[in-house]
Amino acid sequence: MNRLIRHSLPLLMLTTAILFTGCIAVPETDNATPLTIKQMNNAYEAKQFQQAYKHALVLMKDHDPDYRALAYYTAAKCNMKLNNNPQALTFMTQASQSAKDKLLLADSYAELGIIYGRMNKNAEAAANYLKAAKTYPQGKERANAYYYAGISQQKMGQLAEAKKSFFLARSSNANMQLLQQINSRISVNGYTIQIGAYSSKVNAIKAAQEVSLRSMTMNHGKPKIAEIADKDNKTVYRVQIGSFSSYKSANYAKRLLGVSDAIVVPLTKK
Repeated sequence: MNRLIRHSLPLLMLTTAILFTGCIAVPETDNATPLTIKQMNNAYEAKQFQQAYKHALVLMKDHDPDYRALAYYTAAKCNMKLNNNPQALTFMTQASQSAKDKLLLADSYAELGIIYGRMNKNAEAAANYLKAAKTYPQGKERANAYYYAGISQQKMGQLAEAKKSFFLARSSNANMQLLQQINSRISVNGYTIQIGAYSSKVNAIKAAQEVSLRSMTMNHGKPKIAEIADKDNKTVYRVQIGSFSSYKSANYAKRLLGVSDAIVVPLTKK
């Protein structure tokens, strides 16, 4: 048995490497293959992603389809680390089309969700997260996949579908931290543009006044100041503009607004 690196779907969108026991027999005709896998895995763990990628390219030429699937997956992960999303998408798609190992297949779908999310292709991201969720066994990976599918659906304004995904995540043995995130996401009913968060209400009012005319000219009305308690139970004054049904429409309006540090944030039911 080889021990292969498996990169599972992350909590808060951060990937971490863990080991699992693979059920791929070492081909007797190619004694160099196990060494290539070891070098590839060691390079990846050492964060030498360019070197790991080179080893993956060698492994892609192996006659064993299981090894090739692993090579595609690792090459994609390296390109993700190197911020080469188009190349990562190509290799991860090949991994998802060739993987026979169920966990590797599920991981490939999950990583496709991450890549499409980076590219702001939320429909494709949601579809692949849902594929991952249906392929993973019951547990945290399935819960995470449903959770991120729900976030992608929310960004498209598909609030009913997102709520269904969140409920599925909640019933898939989600841990306490993820349950808290799910509960906060279930109440989301739209998006707004936030131009700043202040500890002083005076500063928040001043910031709102500075963009008030621009906001009203764009038919978003006057900026609102939302008073929200932070994790230390201190009041934070958030200056917010407009209400949008989807992340895409809010993000478009944000670009037109032209405030450099503005961000799109979810709106929740009171």
